[in-house]
Amino acid sequence: MRFAVTGLGVLSPIGNGEEAFFAGLDAGNLAAMTDADGLTVARVGDFGAKQQIAPGQLRRLPRLSQMAIVAGKEALAQGAPPYDATRVGVVLGTGLGTLEETIGFMRGYLEGGYVDSFFRRDL
Repeated sequence: MRFAVTGLGVLSPIGNGEEAFFAGLDAGNLAAMTDADGLTVARVGDFGAKQQIAPGQLRRLPRLSQMAIVAGKEALAQGAPPYDATRVGVVLGTGLGTLEETIGFMRGYLEGGYVDSFFRRDL
């Protein structure tokens, strides 16, 4: 199997967008900081979701899903449209998703033995 990476969408505490991200790495920027509670955190600032996602969708999507859409759009824009939908793939990296999604999933399962299909949009 052969493949080609034609675009890269990056949302990172170091920088949003491919150019800003790699410039931040080259400059040795640190993503982690200590917040008011003394926790070490690395936060992604504003990434332009309001400009790229319809308001109705934006209200229903967790932040992580918003980030995936924005990064995906950036990666696709770097390629050579139009795309053959049968030949496009996306690789998305995240730890476990959002804590809100994990809690909601487990609550539905433990309390009722089922997962609410509205909550889990991917089912």
